[in-house]
Amino acid sequence: MGSKQTTLVIANLTELDITDISTSVRENGHWDGDSRPDRNFNNVALGRYDARGEREELDAGWFSTSQGEYDMKLTFSNGETFAFNNHQHDALDKHRRIIAHNDTFEVFQSAGDGSNGLEIRRRGQADNADWMGKLLGKKPHVKLNELTMPGSHDSGMYQAHGCGLPASEGTTKTQTDDFANQLADGVRFFDVRIMWDDNDYYTYHGEDQSILGIGKFVGCLGGKLSDILAQTQAFLTGKGRQETVLFDISHTHGSVKDRAALARYFTDHCPAYCPSTEAQYAHLKLSDTKGKVLLLFSDEFQGQWDPSKGILPWRDENATGYGMRVYNRYADKQNINDLRNNQLPKLQDRGGYGQDYLFLLAWTLTGKVGTIVDILLMGSLVRPWLPQELARMKRGELKKPNVVNLDFTDRWVCAAIIDLNY
Repeated sequence: MGSKQTTLVIANLTELDITDISTSVRENGHWDGDSRPDRNFNNVALGRYDARGEREELDAGWFSTSQGEYDMKLTFSNGETFAFNNHQHDALDKHRRIIAHNDTFEVFQSAGDGSNGLEIRRRGQADNADWMGKLLGKKPHVKLNELTMPGSHDSGMYQAHGCGLPASEGTTKTQTDDFANQLADGVRFFDVRIMWDDNDYYTYHGEDQSILGIGKFVGCLGGKLSDILAQTQAFLTGKGRQETVLFDISHTHGSVKDRAALARYFTDHCPAYCPSTEAQYAHLKLSDTKGKVLLLFSDEFQGQWDPSKGILPWRDENATGYGMRVYNRYADKQNINDLRNNQLPKLQDRGGYGQDYLFLLAWTLTGKVGTIVDILLMGSLVRPWLPQELARMKRGELKKPNVVNLDFTDRWVCAAIIDLNY
């Protein structure tokens, strides 16, 4: 009767090497051929902040949520062990949950559309709130273009409300945590998109469309800008005193009529970095920008650019003139293989430290009609594979980006990104 092709991805998001993975299956008849975890995830090792993915063929004659049951035991480099049980059939459903834990470790599952991603994480892992300060302790002269920072895509969409149909939370929400928690997790590059609604500024995800000849906003509102700036201010005057935050004010909705007023709102409500000269800001030293926000405004704000007031230009990497130049080319792809084939060649061609611009690796999928439009599911399909590419960067097989941009960031994946700096 054939088979159902699925993928199992094991991501080690701990600071320890997994020296041995031992796997056994419960029922031989649930599998088709040799593509099964007791064959491709048995007696193998997995380094710290690395991942491994294998094809697993489920026998099509079976259809049960208990299909493809297996037991896996992990042995870590410090001698600790962790065993758990899972069903590969989970790959055919949508899951985002913790499936097993002991006092030290846990398994977080992000599954769906044929992929079963299992992230091995340390429970209660310390946050990354002061990672730039720690980096300055080891590299006091490091520049922005000589480091890698976690970034969040559509950062303000940690909530979704006021939706214009057919948009919904599932098609617009891109983050789980508000800015206070994203900052504590280690995110330092924020994609901020602003809309004016109900006499206030909000983040948003969506666009105006013509429906039956009538203009209509199709999308949702996210976090309120005043809350975002208050949380950022509190962070930078508290535990984040040694940290630098970058806001990429990349999009404004047509409802924002007075961009000068919006720019002033930013500078009035957060500690903006005001450079003394017009320069290529990718070369700024982290020691000079700590405790500040670099407010990077797109060319929509060209008439308002004023470094003395902290209103800094965001420019394409090929642009001339002063400002922060950023290479940012999102993939616009719908699966992990196309995403890799789009982003990694760009990284090799234009990435690496020491450039006149920051290179942003866009590790996100884009939903389209006829494919997956559920952002949470799309994030689940690509996120477990990221540590595999981070490990290649760590080994020198790939160049390093300055920003790794993600949907649904958290402290564990941020820790893996931050580790590239050491």
